[in-house]
Amino acid sequence: MEAFSTHPIAKAVVAAARGGGEEGGRAEGKDSGGETVLVENLKEIRGMGISGEVVSGSFTIPVAAGKAEFLSSLGVGIPDAAFAADAGSATATAVHVAVRGVYAGRIELGDELRPGARSLAAELGALGVKRIVMLTGDGEDAARSVARELGIKEFRAGLLPEGKLEALNEIKAQVPSGGRVAFVGDGMNDAPVLMAADIGIAMGGLGSDAAIEASVVVIMDDRIERVPQAMRIAARTRSIVFQNIVFALGVKAVFLALGASGGAGMWEAVIADVGVALAAILNSIRASKLKV
Repeated sequence: MEAFSTHPIAKAVVAAARGGGEEGGRAEGKDSGGETVLVENLKEIRGMGISGEVVSGSFTIPVAAGKAEFLSSLGVGIPDAAFAADAGSATATAVHVAVRGVYAGRIELGDELRPGARSLAAELGALGVKRIVMLTGDGEDAARSVARELGIKEFRAGLLPEGKLEALNEIKAQVPSGGRVAFVGDGMNDAPVLMAADIGIAMGGLGSDAAIEASVVVIMDDRIERVPQAMRIAARTRSIVFQNIVFALGVKAVFLALGASGGAGMWEAVIADVGVALAAILNSIRASKLKV
């Protein structure tokens, strides 16, 4: 059933189980024995969990998976031991599972840092980024552990999609005039935040279509260390554009003055105009050869 969700946690569960499927109210996949299994009445609550009816042969089995609060809202009794395990797990994210309305257990997922993530905060700081905040739906302890490993001093945990959006708007309100807020995300739940940010950056390889559509920058190979590289490329490209504008306006101003005083004729002005255009094109080619 998790195969039909675009949430990163669902993808991790599917990768571990080697499942497959498609989104929709009714979907089809394979069980561990290779038998065809249908999932009907599929419902996903963003940031909370997923439920549906697994149909195999003549059996229809209601199944739900997600946060403990999600299962409780469906009338599933959650053992006290499950809540205690949540509180005692400092680095794992728990997916609780119910079968036929009865609590069946939990799946614990550890956070694995992307390659290059450990140096990301330091690189961004060196590029002039003043504040880095991690917004996550994970629990407080798991978020604190990851933030500590990444060198991020500020984080907000346990956020639903609307909570992330509220946090972003709060951060934007605190940014000084002229400042910009960028947000990096990859899931469907991140789409509203990516759209609300001044600069939305999505992971294009495993990211959802909604996140990609809502972003202005897409990193196609999912390498988080590309974010500082993109910033360096943008800064260098902006510098080249500024050079072209200043050069073109300067040359045109000189020949305008010469033409007005009779020091330059029409052909000199035409040659100067074409020369400025060629010089700007040649200067712009440098942007494609940037080494970052």
